[in-house]
Amino acid sequence: MEGQLRQAGDLGAPGAGRLEKLLHPGPHPLGLWLVDNLYGGDLHGVVLGGATAESAFSRKGEISYGPSGVRVKEFPMRVDRMTMTEFEQAVRTVRVALVPFGSVEEHGRHLPLCTDTLQVWRVALEAARRVPFLVCPPVHYGYCRSTRDHPGTLSIRPSTLRRIAFDLVESLHRQGVRGVILASGHAGGIHMAALEEAAEALADAFPDLELAVVCEYRWAQEAGRGGVVSTADDGHAGEIETSRVQALAPDLVKGLSPEEYPRFEKPFVARDKRAQWPGGVWGNPAAASPGKGRALFEASVERLVGLVTQMRGRVA
Repeated sequence: MEGQLRQAGDLGAPGAGRLEKLLHPGPHPLGLWLVDNLYGGDLHGVVLGGATAESAFSRKGEISYGPSGVRVKEFPMRVDRMTMTEFEQAVRTVRVALVPFGSVEEHGRHLPLCTDTLQVWRVALEAARRVPFLVCPPVHYGYCRSTRDHPGTLSIRPSTLRRIAFDLVESLHRQGVRGVILASGHAGGIHMAALEEAAEALADAFPDLELAVVCEYRWAQEAGRGGVVSTADDGHAGEIETSRVQALAPDLVKGLSPEEYPRFEKPFVARDKRAQWPGGVWGNPAAASPGKGRALFEASVERLVGLVTQMRGRVA
């Protein structure tokens, strides 16, 4: 197979590079071959296994092999950019999908309301560049309890979140997907519990469906404890999230907010949450840096690649 791929020759597109190497030396557990290519400087995907390689799926295109050489047609792993035919082909090849969940929520005076969504979305896209899986459009809304009184926070009920998650996964299952990861960039306890409850109901409804629920922000927190993050109690819009947005979208960072920690009087329920947490920051944004953000981002991407690889083995 490797020899056949190397002999494919120049890509049939102006200025394209050559099929350079296999990233995986032999058959993939799903019967696929990973390939690398210099088309547009950046192409990474999988080639269908078999006696002859006729097509490939990648983050940038579909590769077709024929007498005239190799041609590339756009074929992203992003579901929102696929056509009906492309989606059908992708599901037959890569039966795992990820649904990102975020929030529209305050993150201090310096970070955007899309911070939670941005982090999990970018991690999912980067992971899909390394191991193929379907990346569904993000669900931008979640349940926000402690920040619901702060300007800009738009929350939905846990019951609504459970219904959205169930309906989306039910639809993916109907389309032939057999492994689904619900990945959240928002770390609220009730929010995560709603996703876990939806997954439990889905597991009961569809015995042939593999499910995983993860909080991507918690992955970053765990990675930060290895010496990357200096703030002992960093939880929201502090060192971790400021570092990550500085690395992923620096143009969206507007200065820094003061170090702050909420003054909730546990176990009592706070009626005026903004009065006990006026700035909406939990941690020290001044300790952030783009380098820390890149390190935390890479740690989360590696965790997701590992999870997707496990999931693909379970649905093979």
